[in-house]
Amino acid sequence: MRWNGLARTLAITLLAAAAAAGAQEVSFGGHLLTLAGSPQAPVVERASGTLHMVGLDAQELAARARTCLAAQGLTPDPQAPDGRLQATLTVQRSGLLSAFRARSRLWIEIGEGQFRLVQEAPERATGAEADAAFAPVPAPSAGGGKVLEALFEAERPLVDCLYR
Repeated sequence: MRWNGLARTLAITLLAAAAAAGAQEVSFGGHLLTLAGSPQAPVVERASGTLHMVGLDAQELAARARTCLAAQGLTPDPQAPDGRLQATLTVQRSGLLSAFRARSRLWIEIGEGQFRLVQEAPERATGAEADAAFAPVPAPSAGGGKVLEALFEAERPLVDCLYR
């Protein structure tokens, strides 16, 4: 019983320290989200997906990833560091209850026989106009869930392609 109290106190202390540091991690939609901003208005800085294992070496996997990005209409950034491919992922949803446009920097982190998709700086358009400004996507608890789900859904064809 005594250990439970100590463990609880330690957990509360660690959570308070993480909150004080300005970053918090939460799980959502199979991704680990790194949140920033104030506790009243947290925004998503980064969304790290699952580590996928495939039977290819890093060089073969990087070549396949380039092909898969092109198949999705995405152009890899030639300035990306070794072991990572980067492209801008854009989604647009229109419906009766929810219409939005969003984007993020999509990274494919590549290693020997493995890859992970990471989205950084996800943003949502602030208006319907073509030249509307973009703002950071709020945390799921602050209303960003639908936008994040759409961005994560856009990863699926890329993951499927990388497994082929």
